[in-house]
Amino acid sequence: MLKEIEIVRESPMPGLSICHGITHPQALELIAQAHQDPLVAQNTSDPKRFRDAEALSLWLAKGRTIYTLTGETERLLGIIWLGDEPLPIQPFTTPIDQTDYDVTLAMRIYAEARGRGLAKAFLVPTLVDYLQDMGVMKKGIWIGTSVDNAPVIKSFGKLGFQQVTNPDSKQKIVMVASRENILHYVLLPSAE
Repeated sequence: MLKEIEIVRESPMPGLSICHGITHPQALELIAQAHQDPLVAQNTSDPKRFRDAEALSLWLAKGRTIYTLTGETERLLGIIWLGDEPLPIQPFTTPIDQTDYDVTLAMRIYAEARGRGLAKAFLVPTLVDYLQDMGVMKKGIWIGTSVDNAPVIKSFGKLGFQQVTNPDSKQKIVMVASRENILHYVLLPSAE
């Protein structure tokens, strides 16, 4: 079941809001974006994950914490979700303790908003709110992305995430950020 959104803070960009949750119309837009946005289709599993309303309902049942980036008309411009999920088992290029990363994060900025420098402005306040909701974060966060998804790799790299795997057979990599790195970038949002 979808819950109505609650605005947690206004973004520093005029007319844009970061909201905690997703409305039913935005959920329908999420399904449409999964099929219509070529970069999303190329770099993510969203066309399968959000193939229809039933698939979306199953995904929502996983209990992810969802944040949306919306315009003045509440049109869905981006989405971030976080959830408890262990780091995938695979060979790492850097020695890490796999148990230190137990939260996954995914972010999408859709075509209409892409290229406007919104990634960091969306992600940092989202992490601030997530940390406030979750209390003291005990472990780090991991993301998975395509090795050729340069904008995501660059954006997350600026926020303290580092690549810890070589590309797998599907050309996907894993990036991680420790609790300390996340807190550093959340507490010092102007840090590059």
